[in-house]
Amino acid sequence: MENSAVSNLSALTRANGSVNADRATLMRMKTQGDERALRMSANEFVGVFIGQMYKVMGESVGKSELMNGGAGEEMFRTMLYDEYARQAAHQDRTGLGETVYQSLKSRNQAINN
Repeated sequence: MENSAVSNLSALTRANGSVNADRATLMRMKTQGDERALRMSANEFVGVFIGQMYKVMGESVGKSELMNGGAGEEMFRTMLYDEYARQAAHQDRTGLGETVYQSLKSRNQAINN
């Protein structure tokens, strides 16, 4: 009975979304003072954001009947956009990653004080 309660709690925690994950990350960083984890969180957020932009941009492009690859093409396209987003977030040419990092850092400092 106890194991199922723990697994249900784990499933609920995973399903609860990124807000609770961000809170848990911030609380962990509060005790550890880990700026590297803060940078990684900011970088991951930017990657997800850019990935969503690529997805929307890809959906706006018309599809040709001549080169219809079906489900395989869609899966590849999703993986390609994810990789583009990961690379763009890693390079941070937009400065968005640094902005998110500074915001998270100030929020973390507010929690610590």
